[in-house]
Amino acid sequence: MGQRHPSKLILTLLGLLFLVTGCTFTVRIPAYSVRKSERPNLYRGVFHVHSKFSHDSKASLERIIRTAKRAGLDFVFVTDHNFFKDVRTTDHRLLLGLAAYHELKLPLDPLLLFASEISTDSGHVIALGIDEEPPDLWNADQVVNWIRENGGHPIVAHPLSPQKPWRQPFMEGIEGLELFTFSDIYYTRPIKELVLKSAFSFPHQFLRSVVAVRPELFTLWDGLLTKGHAAAFGAVDAHLRWEWFGFAPENFLLYFQSVTTYVHADERSEEKILDGLIRGASFIAFELYGDAQAFTFLAKSGDKVYRSGAVLDSNEEIEWLIESPKNAHIQFLRNGKVLKETDGTTLTLTTQLSGTYRVQVYRDQKLWIVANPIYVESLVEQGA
Repeated sequence: MGQRHPSKLILTLLGLLFLVTGCTFTVRIPAYSVRKSERPNLYRGVFHVHSKFSHDSKASLERIIRTAKRAGLDFVFVTDHNFFKDVRTTDHRLLLGLAAYHELKLPLDPLLLFASEISTDSGHVIALGIDEEPPDLWNADQVVNWIRENGGHPIVAHPLSPQKPWRQPFMEGIEGLELFTFSDIYYTRPIKELVLKSAFSFPHQFLRSVVAVRPELFTLWDGLLTKGHAAAFGAVDAHLRWEWFGFAPENFLLYFQSVTTYVHADERSEEKILDGLIRGASFIAFELYGDAQAFTFLAKSGDKVYRSGAVLDSNEEIEWLIESPKNAHIQFLRNGKVLKETDGTTLTLTTQLSGTYRVQVYRDQKLWIVANPIYVESLVEQGA
Protein backbone atom coordinates (compact mmCIF):
# COMPACT_ATOMS: atom_id res chain seq x y z
CA MET A 1 0.00 0.00 0.00
CA GLY A 2 1.49 3.34 -1.05
CA GLN A 3 2.34 5.99 1.50
CA ARG A 4 -0.13 8.86 1.66
CA HIS A 5 1.36 12.26 0.94
CA PRO A 6 1.64 14.25 4.24
CA SER A 7 0.11 17.45 2.82
CA LYS A 8 -2.91 15.55 1.50
CA LEU A 9 -3.32 13.82 4.85
CA ILE A 10 -3.23 17.15 6.66
CA LEU A 11 -5.80 18.65 4.31
CA THR A 12 -8.03 15.62 4.77
CA LEU A 13 -7.81 15.85 8.54
CA LEU A 14 -8.53 19.57 8.46
CA GLY A 15 -11.53 18.93 6.24
CA LEU A 16 -12.87 16.33 8.66
CA LEU A 17 -12.25 18.69 11.56
CA PHE A 18 -14.17 21.40 9.73
CA LEU A 19 -17.16 19.10 9.24
CA VAL A 20 -17.43 17.20 12.51
CA THR A 21 -16.14 19.48 15.29
CA GLY A 22 -17.91 22.31 17.06
CA CYS A 23 -17.21 24.81 14.35
CA THR A 24 -19.10 27.78 13.02
CA PHE A 25 -20.81 26.08 10.11
CA THR A 26 -21.79 22.79 11.75
CA VAL A 27 -22.90 23.80 15.24
CA ARG A 28 -26.64 24.29 14.96
CA ILE A 29 -27.05 26.33 18.14
CA PRO A 30 -28.07 30.00 17.89
CA ALA A 31 -25.19 32.47 18.03
CA TYR A 32 -27.13 34.34 20.73
CA SER A 33 -30.38 33.94 22.62
CA VAL A 34 -33.38 34.99 20.56
CA ARG A 35 -36.91 36.13 21.21
CA LYS A 36 -39.61 37.46 18.97
CA SER A 37 -40.47 41.13 19.18
CA GLU A 38 -42.79 41.81 22.09
CA ARG A 39 -43.39 45.50 21.36
CA PRO A 40 -46.68 46.31 19.62
CA ASN A 41 -46.36 47.17 15.93
CA LEU A 42 -42.64 46.35 15.86
CA TYR A 43 -41.65 43.34 13.76
CA ARG A 44 -38.29 41.59 13.56
CA GLY A 45 -36.99 39.95 10.39
CA VAL A 46 -34.22 39.49 7.86
CA PHE A 47 -33.75 40.90 4.38
CA HIS A 48 -32.23 39.26 1.27
CA VAL A 49 -32.54 35.47 1.41
CA HIS A 50 -32.16 33.14 -1.58
CA SER A 51 -34.27 30.02 -2.00
CA LYS A 52 -34.02 27.08 -4.40
CA PHE A 53 -35.60 29.33 -7.04
CA SER A 54 -32.21 31.06 -7.33
CA HIS A 55 -29.52 29.38 -9.41
CA ASP A 56 -27.03 29.52 -6.53
CA SER A 57 -29.06 28.32 -3.54
CA LYS A 58 -30.61 25.01 -2.48
CA ALA A 59 -32.77 26.31 0.38
CA SER A 60 -36.37 25.18 0.25
CA LEU A 61 -39.03 27.56 1.49
CA GLU A 62 -39.75 25.06 4.25
CA ARG A 63 -36.12 25.24 5.42
CA ILE A 64 -36.24 29.04 5.35
CA ILE A 65 -39.36 28.98 7.51
CA ARG A 66 -37.82 26.53 10.01
CA THR A 67 -34.66 28.63 10.26
CA ALA A 68 -36.65 31.84 10.70
CA LYS A 69 -38.59 30.29 13.57
CA ARG A 70 -35.35 29.28 15.29
CA ALA A 71 -34.09 32.84 14.87
CA GLY A 72 -37.27 34.27 16.41
CA LEU A 73 -38.29 36.20 13.30
CA ASP A 74 -41.63 37.69 12.31
CA PHE A 75 -40.79 37.98 8.61
CA VAL A 76 -38.26 36.99 5.95
CA PHE A 77 -37.71 38.85 2.68
CA VAL A 78 -36.84 36.34 -0.07
CA THR A 79 -35.05 38.00 -2.98
CA ASP A 80 -34.31 35.38 -5.61
CA HIS A 81 -32.22 36.16 -8.69
CA ASN A 82 -34.31 37.36 -11.63
CA PHE A 83 -37.11 35.36 -10.08
CA PHE A 84 -40.30 36.49 -11.72
CA LYS A 85 -40.16 34.09 -14.62
CA ASP A 86 -41.72 30.65 -15.06
CA VAL A 87 -40.89 28.40 -12.11
CA ARG A 88 -42.04 24.94 -11.06
CA THR A 89 -44.00 24.13 -7.93
CA THR A 90 -43.77 20.77 -6.19
CA ASP A 91 -46.40 19.25 -8.48
CA HIS A 92 -44.49 20.45 -11.58
CA ARG A 93 -47.17 22.82 -12.84
CA LEU A 94 -45.69 25.87 -14.52
CA LEU A 95 -46.96 29.10 -13.03
CA LEU A 96 -45.90 32.69 -13.42
CA GLY A 97 -44.15 34.75 -10.80
CA LEU A 98 -45.68 34.98 -7.37
CA ALA A 99 -48.32 32.40 -8.23
CA ALA A 100 -45.63 29.76 -7.75
CA TYR A 101 -45.14 30.86 -4.16
CA HIS A 102 -48.83 31.36 -3.44
CA GLU A 103 -49.50 27.81 -4.61
CA LEU A 104 -47.39 26.51 -1.73
CA LYS A 105 -49.88 27.94 0.81
CA LEU A 106 -47.19 29.06 3.22
CA PRO A 107 -47.85 29.92 6.89
CA LEU A 108 -48.10 33.54 7.99
CA ASP A 109 -45.77 33.05 10.96
CA PRO A 110 -43.15 33.84 9.96
CA LEU A 111 -44.41 35.92 7.08
CA LEU A 112 -42.53 35.41 3.81
CA LEU A 113 -42.30 38.34 1.41
CA PHE A 114 -40.85 38.16 -2.08
CA ALA A 115 -38.87 40.34 -4.44
CA SER A 116 -36.43 39.89 -7.30
CA GLU A 117 -32.70 40.59 -7.33
CA ILE A 118 -32.13 41.77 -10.89
CA SER A 119 -28.75 41.72 -12.63
CA THR A 120 -27.82 44.82 -14.64
CA ASP A 121 -24.73 46.18 -16.38
CA SER A 122 -23.94 48.23 -13.26
CA GLY A 123 -24.65 45.70 -10.53
CA HIS A 124 -27.60 44.12 -8.76
CA VAL A 125 -30.89 45.86 -7.99
CA ILE A 126 -33.52 44.45 -5.66
CA ALA A 127 -36.96 45.31 -7.00
CA LEU A 128 -39.41 45.65 -4.13
CA GLY A 129 -43.13 45.76 -4.76
CA ILE A 130 -43.29 44.27 -8.27
CA ASP A 131 -44.56 40.89 -9.42
CA GLU A 132 -43.00 40.54 -12.85
CA GLU A 133 -39.57 40.69 -14.48
CA PRO A 134 -38.37 43.60 -16.65
CA PRO A 135 -38.68 42.70 -20.35
CA ASP A 136 -35.13 41.75 -21.42
CA LEU A 137 -33.46 44.81 -19.91
CA TRP A 138 -29.76 44.93 -19.01
CA ASN A 139 -29.04 48.65 -18.75
CA ALA A 140 -29.24 49.75 -15.10
CA ASP A 141 -30.95 53.07 -15.85
CA GLN A 142 -33.64 51.31 -17.87
CA VAL A 143 -34.15 48.68 -15.17
CA VAL A 144 -34.51 51.31 -12.43
CA ASN A 145 -36.94 53.34 -14.56
CA TRP A 146 -38.97 50.23 -15.39
CA ILE A 147 -39.23 49.24 -11.72
CA ARG A 148 -40.51 52.68 -10.72
CA GLU A 149 -42.87 52.96 -13.69
CA ASN A 150 -44.44 49.67 -12.60
CA GLY A 151 -44.97 50.78 -9.01
CA GLY A 152 -41.83 49.19 -7.58
CA HIS A 153 -38.92 50.42 -5.52
CA PRO A 154 -35.27 49.85 -6.58
CA ILE A 155 -32.72 49.06 -3.86
CA VAL A 156 -29.01 48.65 -4.66
CA ALA A 157 -27.64 45.33 -3.38
CA HIS A 158 -24.11 44.96 -1.94
CA PRO A 159 -22.91 48.25 -3.53
CA LEU A 160 -19.23 47.88 -2.53
CA SER A 161 -18.86 44.13 -2.84
CA PRO A 162 -15.48 43.21 -4.39
CA GLN A 163 -17.24 40.41 -6.27
CA LYS A 164 -20.32 42.24 -7.58
CA PRO A 165 -20.22 45.99 -6.81
CA TRP A 166 -22.35 48.84 -8.09
CA ARG A 167 -20.26 50.29 -10.93
CA GLN A 168 -21.66 53.77 -11.52
CA PRO A 169 -22.92 56.79 -9.54
CA PHE A 170 -26.41 56.34 -8.16
CA MET A 171 -28.92 57.50 -10.72
CA GLU A 172 -32.17 59.27 -9.92
CA GLY A 173 -34.79 56.83 -8.70
CA ILE A 174 -32.68 54.66 -6.38
CA GLU A 175 -34.63 54.44 -3.12
CA GLY A 176 -32.16 52.67 -0.85
CA LEU A 177 -29.06 50.55 -0.50
CA GLU A 178 -27.67 47.70 1.53
CA LEU A 179 -25.53 49.23 4.26
CA PHE A 180 -24.30 45.80 5.29
CA THR A 181 -24.28 42.54 3.34
CA PHE A 182 -23.14 39.48 5.27
CA SER A 183 -22.00 37.54 2.20
CA ASP A 184 -19.38 40.22 1.50
CA ILE A 185 -17.17 38.66 4.18
CA TYR A 186 -16.34 35.88 1.73
CA TYR A 187 -14.84 38.41 -0.70
CA THR A 188 -13.19 40.88 1.69
CA ARG A 189 -11.26 38.47 3.91
CA PRO A 190 -8.63 35.83 3.07
CA ILE A 191 -10.21 32.41 2.67
CA LYS A 192 -7.61 30.83 4.97
CA GLU A 193 -8.61 33.24 7.74
CA LEU A 194 -12.29 32.37 7.33
CA VAL A 195 -11.59 28.62 7.28
CA LEU A 196 -9.53 28.78 10.46
CA LYS A 197 -12.02 31.00 12.26
CA SER A 198 -14.95 28.85 11.21
CA ALA A 199 -13.14 25.63 12.15
CA PHE A 200 -12.17 26.70 15.65
CA SER A 201 -14.86 29.21 16.62
CA PHE A 202 -18.42 28.83 17.80
CA PRO A 203 -21.04 30.81 15.87
CA HIS A 204 -21.11 33.84 18.18
CA GLN A 205 -17.30 34.06 18.14
CA PHE A 206 -17.18 33.82 14.36
CA LEU A 207 -19.81 36.53 13.88
CA ARG A 208 -18.08 38.90 16.28
CA SER A 209 -14.83 38.48 14.37
CA VAL A 210 -16.20 39.17 10.88
CA VAL A 211 -19.28 41.41 11.15
CA ALA A 212 -18.49 45.08 10.49
CA VAL A 213 -19.85 47.94 8.38
CA ARG A 214 -17.28 49.63 6.18
CA PRO A 215 -17.11 53.42 6.76
CA GLU A 216 -17.29 54.00 3.00
CA LEU A 217 -20.83 52.62 3.01
CA PHE A 218 -21.98 55.31 5.44
CA THR A 219 -20.40 57.87 3.11
CA LEU A 220 -22.21 56.32 0.16
CA TRP A 221 -25.53 56.35 2.02
CA ASP A 222 -25.15 59.95 3.19
CA GLY A 223 -24.37 60.94 -0.39
CA LEU A 224 -27.55 59.24 -1.56
CA LEU A 225 -29.50 61.03 1.17
CA THR A 226 -28.44 64.41 -0.22
CA LYS A 227 -30.53 63.57 -3.30
CA GLY A 228 -33.66 62.56 -1.41
CA HIS A 229 -35.08 59.95 0.91
CA ALA A 230 -33.18 56.66 0.96
CA ALA A 231 -33.54 53.71 3.32
CA ALA A 232 -30.61 51.63 4.53
CA PHE A 233 -30.98 47.85 4.64
CA GLY A 234 -29.11 45.19 6.57
CA ALA A 235 -28.83 42.20 4.25
CA VAL A 236 -28.01 38.61 5.13
CA ASP A 237 -27.71 37.57 1.45
CA ALA A 238 -28.24 33.99 2.57
CA HIS A 239 -27.50 31.11 0.20
CA LEU A 240 -27.55 27.41 0.97
CA ARG A 241 -24.83 26.14 -1.34
CA TRP A 242 -25.06 22.41 -0.68
CA GLU A 243 -27.79 20.01 0.35
CA TRP A 244 -28.05 16.23 -0.03
CA PHE A 245 -31.25 14.35 0.81
CA GLY A 246 -32.31 17.07 3.22
CA PHE A 247 -28.90 17.38 4.93
CA ALA A 248 -26.96 20.66 4.64
CA PRO A 249 -23.40 21.01 5.99
CA GLU A 250 -23.74 24.78 6.26
CA ASN A 251 -25.14 26.60 9.27
CA PHE A 252 -27.99 28.44 7.53
CA LEU A 253 -29.00 29.92 10.90
CA LEU A 254 -25.71 31.84 10.98
CA TYR A 255 -26.88 34.08 8.13
CA PHE A 256 -30.17 34.81 9.86
CA GLN A 257 -28.35 35.98 12.98
CA SER A 258 -25.70 38.14 11.30
CA VAL A 259 -27.98 41.18 11.04
CA THR A 260 -31.67 41.73 11.79
CA THR A 261 -34.16 44.37 10.73
CA TYR A 262 -36.89 45.87 12.90
CA VAL A 263 -39.84 47.44 11.10
CA HIS A 264 -42.56 49.67 12.54
CA ALA A 265 -45.88 48.65 10.95
CA ASP A 266 -49.57 48.75 11.83
CA GLU A 267 -49.79 44.99 11.37
CA ARG A 268 -47.74 42.03 10.21
CA SER A 269 -48.90 41.86 6.61
CA GLU A 270 -47.13 41.92 3.27
CA GLU A 271 -48.46 45.38 2.48
CA LYS A 272 -47.56 46.98 5.82
CA ILE A 273 -44.12 45.39 6.24
CA LEU A 274 -43.17 46.31 2.67
CA ASP A 275 -44.37 49.88 3.16
CA GLY A 276 -42.35 50.20 6.36
CA LEU A 277 -39.18 48.92 4.70
CA ILE A 278 -39.54 51.22 1.71
CA ARG A 279 -40.19 54.32 3.84
CA GLY A 280 -37.34 53.45 6.16
CA ALA A 281 -39.62 53.02 9.18
CA SER A 282 -37.00 50.65 10.49
CA PHE A 283 -33.68 50.13 12.19
CA ILE A 284 -30.87 47.65 11.60
CA ALA A 285 -29.42 45.67 14.51
CA PHE A 286 -26.36 43.49 14.99
CA GLU A 287 -27.83 41.57 17.89
CA LEU A 288 -24.77 39.53 18.70
CA TYR A 289 -24.04 42.63 20.82
CA GLY A 290 -27.42 42.58 22.55
CA ASP A 291 -31.19 42.45 22.06
CA ALA A 292 -32.17 45.65 20.27
CA GLN A 293 -35.95 45.60 20.27
CA ALA A 294 -36.27 48.19 23.08
CA PHE A 295 -34.37 50.78 21.01
CA THR A 296 -36.24 54.07 20.56
CA PHE A 297 -35.69 56.96 18.15
CA LEU A 298 -38.38 59.65 18.33
CA ALA A 299 -38.96 63.25 17.29
CA LYS A 300 -41.68 65.34 18.93
CA SER A 301 -43.06 68.49 17.35
CA GLY A 302 -46.11 70.09 18.91
CA ASP A 303 -48.42 67.29 19.95
CA LYS A 304 -47.15 64.82 17.33
CA VAL A 305 -44.52 62.10 17.66
CA TYR A 306 -42.50 60.77 14.71
CA ARG A 307 -40.33 57.69 14.10
CA SER A 308 -37.79 56.65 11.48
CA GLY A 309 -39.05 57.20 7.95
CA ALA A 310 -41.27 60.11 8.94
CA VAL A 311 -41.20 63.56 7.34
CA LEU A 312 -41.69 66.70 9.45
CA ASP A 313 -42.65 69.97 7.80
CA SER A 314 -42.36 72.32 10.73
CA ASN A 315 -40.65 75.48 11.92
CA GLU A 316 -41.31 74.63 15.55
CA GLU A 317 -38.69 73.29 17.90
CA ILE A 318 -38.23 69.55 17.65
CA GLU A 319 -37.50 67.48 20.74
CA TRP A 320 -35.42 64.39 20.04
CA LEU A 321 -35.30 61.27 22.19
CA ILE A 322 -32.98 58.30 21.68
CA GLU A 323 -33.06 55.40 24.12
CA SER A 324 -30.67 52.46 24.00
CA PRO A 325 -31.67 49.11 25.54
CA LYS A 326 -28.22 48.86 27.17
CA ASN A 327 -25.35 51.16 28.04
CA ALA A 328 -23.78 52.19 24.77
CA HIS A 329 -22.15 54.99 22.83
CA ILE A 330 -24.95 56.87 21.05
CA GLN A 331 -24.32 59.11 18.05
CA PHE A 332 -27.01 61.48 16.76
CA LEU A 333 -26.24 62.67 13.22
CA ARG A 334 -27.58 65.46 11.02
CA ASN A 335 -26.74 65.37 7.31
CA GLY A 336 -24.08 62.74 7.94
CA LYS A 337 -22.24 64.66 10.67
CA VAL A 338 -22.37 63.92 14.40
CA LEU A 339 -24.56 66.54 16.09
CA LYS A 340 -24.33 65.09 19.58
CA GLU A 341 -22.98 61.92 21.16
CA THR A 342 -23.03 60.44 24.63
CA ASP A 343 -22.32 57.31 26.63
CA GLY A 344 -25.25 55.76 28.47
CA THR A 345 -28.80 54.79 27.60
CA THR A 346 -30.43 58.13 26.74
CA LEU A 347 -29.72 61.07 24.45
CA THR A 348 -31.98 64.12 24.20
CA LEU A 349 -31.68 67.28 22.15
CA THR A 350 -33.81 70.15 20.87
CA THR A 351 -33.29 71.51 17.35
CA GLN A 352 -34.94 73.88 14.90
CA LEU A 353 -33.11 73.09 11.70
CA SER A 354 -34.04 71.22 8.56
CA GLY A 355 -32.02 68.18 7.65
CA THR A 356 -31.75 64.41 7.66
CA TYR A 357 -31.40 63.02 11.19
CA ARG A 358 -30.31 59.50 11.98
CA VAL A 359 -28.71 57.43 14.77
CA GLN A 360 -25.78 55.03 15.22
CA VAL A 361 -25.27 53.08 18.45
CA TYR A 362 -22.06 51.26 19.45
CA ARG A 363 -21.21 48.73 22.15
CA ASP A 364 -17.60 47.89 22.93
CA GLN A 365 -16.67 50.04 19.92
CA LYS A 366 -18.71 47.73 17.66
CA LEU A 367 -21.64 48.97 15.60
CA TRP A 368 -24.84 47.69 17.21
CA ILE A 369 -27.82 49.67 15.87
CA VAL A 370 -28.40 51.93 12.86
CA ALA A 371 -31.69 53.83 12.68
CA ASN A 372 -33.08 55.05 9.38
CA PRO A 373 -33.59 58.82 9.16
CA ILE A 374 -36.30 61.18 10.23
CA TYR A 375 -36.52 63.96 7.65
CA VAL A 376 -37.11 67.57 8.71
CA GLU A 377 -38.25 69.73 5.81
CA SER A 378 -38.96 73.12 7.33
CA LEU A 379 -38.48 76.68 6.16
CA VAL A 380 -35.43 77.18 8.35
CA GLU A 381 -32.36 77.47 6.13
CA GLN A 382 -30.28 74.32 5.78
CA GLY A 383 -27.10 74.65 7.84
CA ALA A 384 -28.34 77.77 9.65
